[in-house]
Amino acid sequence: MTTKFAVVGSPISHSLSPALHNKAYEFLKLNFEYGSFDVPEAHLESFVSTSTFAGLSVTMPLKKEAFDFAARASGDALVTRVANTLILVGQEWVAYNTDVFGISKALSGVSYPEQIHILGSGSTATSALLAISKLYPSAKVCIMARSEDQTKVLKAFGDNLGLECSTSSLNAASIVASDLVLSFVPAGVLDSFWDKIAASEQIPRGVLFDSSYRPWPSTAAKAWRSESISGINMLVWQAVAQVELFAESQGVGLSIDQTQLAQVMFSAIND
Repeated sequence: MTTKFAVVGSPISHSLSPALHNKAYEFLKLNFEYGSFDVPEAHLESFVSTSTFAGLSVTMPLKKEAFDFAARASGDALVTRVANTLILVGQEWVAYNTDVFGISKALSGVSYPEQIHILGSGSTATSALLAISKLYPSAKVCIMARSEDQTKVLKAFGDNLGLECSTSSLNAASIVASDLVLSFVPAGVLDSFWDKIAASEQIPRGVLFDSSYRPWPSTAAKAWRSESISGINMLVWQAVAQVELFAESQGVGLSIDQTQLAQVMFSAIND
């Protein structure tokens, strides 16, 4: 019998998760099937109540909703109160957050930064703060976002993690002087800002991580003119952790080489 999983969110047509997961299941010889479904905000519970899935990957705008919906949460989901993974255990849905792992792996080659800037204040930015607290606990973090209220909430979360956090309005001079910039802003939203940086004579000195990955290089990456990391790295690594969780939930005793599995999933993008 085939065990069914899926990714949910809205919009969902652009998602690469089905290609990544199905490639992994083929490689691991698991009888798993993975699809995608457009589920708008506030409709997650009604969708799940009529589904027969053993687990779900959750993307925007449902990550906080998924945490609230779950009967209980584990690991990083408990800390962030954000979930990108739901697994049915018995009659209960359990929430997990593998984005923290995905961001940590994507940033694993970055030298220790003294100053970090985060653009955006959504669910993934929350996961990024937890990843930063694990990777770079003594770094200074500045949060720049359009929503003043949400920015304050994110700063308070960072403060509680022991990070030295501040907030600021969007400022190109600060961004180009930063050691590490993490952008969690949807593609197209800050194009005029990135155009200004592209036109500037000052070359950014640090590393840019842009959660956008279609197209790549993104507008931000083109403007950066220095080292940039695509969000596809986070996507693949968080999916590696999801595959492990899904397999474990079905009692599959696999010894998974994470690096090898990531390489397999990266190859799915180019197929």
